[in-house]
Amino acid sequence: IDHGLTFHQQPKLRTVLWHFSGDPITAQDLEALQSLRDELRNPRRREAGDLRRLISTVEWRALVLRVERLVSSERFPDPRYKAVPYRW
Repeated sequence: IDHGLTFHQQPKLRTVLWHFSGDPITAQDLEALQSLRDELRNPRRREAGDLRRLISTVEWRALVLRVERLVSSERFPDPRYKAVPYRW
């Protein structure tokens, strides 16, 4: 399983996002992110509560912050460094 499916608290650009680095997020995807943000802000919702119980507090906060940043910037992350892995 690719590490892009994790909820690690460290700010890493996941493998799948390098191709989209700095690109605008589509209106459809932005709408989905806004819905996710609203779900995460209300942990009484069943889905958010189920996820919250499965990850640590630090991972939860990192997830919420990532979603909020994506919604506010309307762009995929574009870090200043390019930590592309070496070829095998």
